[in-house]
Amino acid sequence: MEINKEHELNILTKIFSIIKYKIIDDRTSELAVSPITTELFNRVIEDFAPLIEKRGGVLKYGYIEDSPEELNAIKYHLSNIESWETLDNQVRKSVIVNLVCPYEIREDTLEEASSSDSFVSRSLSENKYLGFNVKERVYVSDFVDDFVQAIIEKDTDRITKILRDVERDEKSIKAILNSLSLS
Repeated sequence: MEINKEHELNILTKIFSIIKYKIIDDRTSELAVSPITTELFNRVIEDFAPLIEKRGGVLKYGYIEDSPEELNAIKYHLSNIESWETLDNQVRKSVIVNLVCPYEIREDTLEEASSSDSFVSRSLSENKYLGFNVKERVYVSDFVDDFVQAIIEKDTDRITKILRDVERDEKSIKAILNSLSLS
């Protein structure tokens, strides 16, 4: 089967991104860390990038460190590799580069991640909302009533504060405010 239509490649790019960076659970970790997933993702990007460029766009992912939610997903997937602590440094680096792809990773981050067992566990414990959507974050933080009232009152400052309190980044906050027609 050959997949070469722009809309098909677009959907596949989104599916691979969701598997690697958006659904953070044990079921997707197996797929996310697979070199086969990365190989297929790269093939889709290779075919999709020229189509985007024809329309004047650029398909570039940049550095994973500039995308905190994606980086946290990577850390989660790494934490699900049962034999992580038994792997040598070179193998760990290879696994990390594979998992991060199509993003790039800075050398200092790669060194820290590959040489320290605590990189994964420390980073995960720092983010108590890992894998939670906005509704779940607001709920477990007991902000539901205040959040709903802020939406009703169209109080963007209070909504923004609550979203920051539940560890949403500025890009996500802006998107949420847009979805509520409040920006």
